[in-house]
Amino acid sequence: MRRSVLANLFVALLLASVLSPAVSAAASIAMSADSLAKEATTDDPAEYSIIITNDGDEDLTVTLNTAQDSDFNGFTSTIDTTPFSLNEGDSEEKTLTVSVNDQASGDCVTTVNAQGTYLGGQANQDIEVTTTAEGGGQYSVKLSYITPGNGNINYDGEDDNEEWTVKVENTGEQDNSNIQLSMASASDCDSDGLEATVEPQTMNLNSGDSETATVNVDLPDGSSTESGEHCFILEATVTNDPNTLDQANDSIELRLNIPEVKTCESSLQHNSHTLQPGDSASNAFSLTNTGNTAWTVSAFAMSQGLDVSDWVDFDTPTSRLLSEPGQSSDSTTFDFVITPDDSVEPGSVDVYIQGRAGSNVGCESLLRINLGQVRSASLSLSNPTLSNVDPGGTGETVLQVTNTGNGQDTFALGVVDLTPGWQVQLTQTTITIDGRHCTSSTSCDRENVVVQISVPVDAKAGIEYQVTFTVSSQGSTHDQISATVTVTPVHDGSIQIPSDSQTGRFGQWVAFPILLTNTGNIQDTFALTSCDPDIADDCGETKWANRYKDTDGNEISMMNLESDQEVEISLEILISDNINNKSESFEVRIGIVGTQVLLKHVLTATVSNFNYSMSVAFESPGEDPNTMAMSLPPGGSVSIPLIVTNTGDGGADDAVFTISGLDSSVVRTIKVGGIDVDGEVTVPSEGQTLVVVEFEVLEVESGTSGVITIRVTSKKNTGQLPSFLEIAMDIRAIHDLQLDMETTDFLSASYPEHMEFEIFVTNHGNIEEEIEVLTSDSLRGWTVDVVGGEEFKLDPGKTKQVKVRVTPPSNMISDDEYTFTVTVQPKGMPVAGEPIDLTVESSVGAASISSETQMVIAIAVILVGSLAITYLFARSRAENMMLSESLNVELDD
Repeated sequence: MRRSVLANLFVALLLASVLSPAVSAAASIAMSADSLAKEATTDDPAEYSIIITNDGDEDLTVTLNTAQDSDFNGFTSTIDTTPFSLNEGDSEEKTLTVSVNDQASGDCVTTVNAQGTYLGGQANQDIEVTTTAEGGGQYSVKLSYITPGNGNINYDGEDDNEEWTVKVENTGEQDNSNIQLSMASASDCDSDGLEATVEPQTMNLNSGDSETATVNVDLPDGSSTESGEHCFILEATVTNDPNTLDQANDSIELRLNIPEVKTCESSLQHNSHTLQPGDSASNAFSLTNTGNTAWTVSAFAMSQGLDVSDWVDFDTPTSRLLSEPGQSSDSTTFDFVITPDDSVEPGSVDVYIQGRAGSNVGCESLLRINLGQVRSASLSLSNPTLSNVDPGGTGETVLQVTNTGNGQDTFALGVVDLTPGWQVQLTQTTITIDGRHCTSSTSCDRENVVVQISVPVDAKAGIEYQVTFTVSSQGSTHDQISATVTVTPVHDGSIQIPSDSQTGRFGQWVAFPILLTNTGNIQDTFALTSCDPDIADDCGETKWANRYKDTDGNEISMMNLESDQEVEISLEILISDNINNKSESFEVRIGIVGTQVLLKHVLTATVSNFNYSMSVAFESPGEDPNTMAMSLPPGGSVSIPLIVTNTGDGGADDAVFTISGLDSSVVRTIKVGGIDVDGEVTVPSEGQTLVVVEFEVLEVESGTSGVITIRVTSKKNTGQLPSFLEIAMDIRAIHDLQLDMETTDFLSASYPEHMEFEIFVTNHGNIEEEIEVLTSDSLRGWTVDVVGGEEFKLDPGKTKQVKVRVTPPSNMISDDEYTFTVTVQPKGMPVAGEPIDLTVESSVGAASISSETQMVIAIAVILVGSLAITYLFARSRAENMMLSESLNVELDD
């Protein structure tokens, strides 16, 4: 058993070693020729050197043979067909001879086949050579291409016909050869429905002569001609060749390539739209296949130099199959919506709606979009924050205006919500800027404007002021931006002391009222101190004790004041000596904490055994002697007399006036004897002085009201509790007209006398009125006149008499009563008018009628009477005749 297995294994290995080379070996033959085309004549055959090479892995026995198509008459080929051995890698050269006789013409293709055999297989290889018959013998004809040179025409779709020119040559030896030209076809050369003609159809050529033939194909459908290759055969036959069974001939193939034409005709439902950017319009794109094949059309939108693909939204599917022209599916319609944006300048934009075959345009229609303008702009500041501008000074920045719209626009620059007192100056307030699509420069869509912001002298520090700029066009605001301005802090203050000298008894505190005002532009803390005069910064102790107090009696050493805030404080000094007329001086020192500002004023306190005081009262008081109410119009004025009494026992003294309330609305002036005084009035000992205070209302808004307080103190004792009066003032224009009549509202008279009403108009308002007297429209010929004019002016509290004259109609013939309305009102203010209804009656008597009127009436009465008598007479006569006729009829019966 073991020996058998080993034997089998040895046999398998032996077979594998024997068979493996046979499996990997390959047989192959290669062939070449010294030339693949030669010419031959009847006297000189074409000879080709054919080289056969064994390029395979097997030794071969090779046999050669030749073949040519039966259509090639007059050609004969020969080659040595004796088998020969060709070892691996060897070559063998053989001669192929191609002969022609008199009937040979044109080209003949000869195929040489080499067949190599070996044990277990074979190898084959062919080579083809082309022999051209020259001379053609006695009768021969040759056709060759002139235009185009290869006989192939690629139709460009422009013309409705195509033509070839072919050279027809008598290549035979026989003169006067009759050559017949005709068109033919073959299975492998089909005209596919097109017809070709040749001109001329016959030729007579001597040996060696040639003539040009023209082949024409009509294309009535032009570019719609069915696509593909159309093949035509032009045949030439020598008809006087005596060999009627095989006359000399030649043929040539002409090919017309009709490319696939994918074209269409298109139209739009609407040829134009007028749209604002962002607006939409619906449209439809219809197209019909005018090409020569079925093809898939895709809807597309384009514009020269502009991407409008996002503008147009076609209904899906956007690609559709068009059948060949004339079939039911050769047309389609794409509905679409166009929504232009502002990516282009306003104006006319040409959008082409296209039907495409791939990337080629089959047809297109022009859709003109009249695009509106988007007006838009943005603002920016080179320096949006201007810090610490001095009061009364100017800060500067640059405002950049950018046109973000799609076209040139003229913009108006402005400032809104400007704080009163601030001023802004721009180098340009209107500016024309190109749209954002401009290309003249990199910054052609923007302009810079220099802005100067003037800060008022009273501007406050510690506040961020906003100066807001706007840009607008065509009445629309596009953008706004604010510059933030801060003001340089100014620290300052002032003190007003009505009296710098006071008197008091020993042990008495005398008060010096001080009006402290923060005249700086920022909140500050004021430190209150007092010193002996001419002392250095460190005051130390004063000779007499002193203290500061506020209006509530609280002792204070510091005050926090806002800008422009003023407060009343007082410096109280204790009279610390009992020697009469002994005086001491003190220096008020009020400084602003953290600054070098120091306010100073020297005061004197004197020991005195007298009392100093003043009182004030209205010269003509009302029920409440200390209060008065009044109303003044804007721009109005009033004078109020006051009595100031010296109630002290220290002799003549000065009264100090302080008037407060409605400070921004009412101007006050203090006069004594018609002369303006500055707030101090001398009053004799135990005497009185008449003081007139004039109030003038500024042109403020009507409806303002408030209380004005008048305070009076002794200049030598300004610390006394002041004597005061209050005036409640209402600032408003009061229109109050009152009408009174001394006559009744009914008057009567005999015609044609007129009647007069007397009306008294009183101005109970507080403003001079321009008054107009209006009457209702006249009726029935009555006339109403205002004697002396219908318009007049009337001061407050004044009365004017107005006469209204009423005249009856000129042609009145009977009594008539007439009621009308008279309205007295401030001119142009009917709501403040006062109407009154008046009635008059005019009576007509005999004596009231003029002689002319009496004569007219008499004639009228006579005419009416005559007509009545004539009528009665005619009627009586007619009745008598009717009665007589009736009696005659009865008698006849």
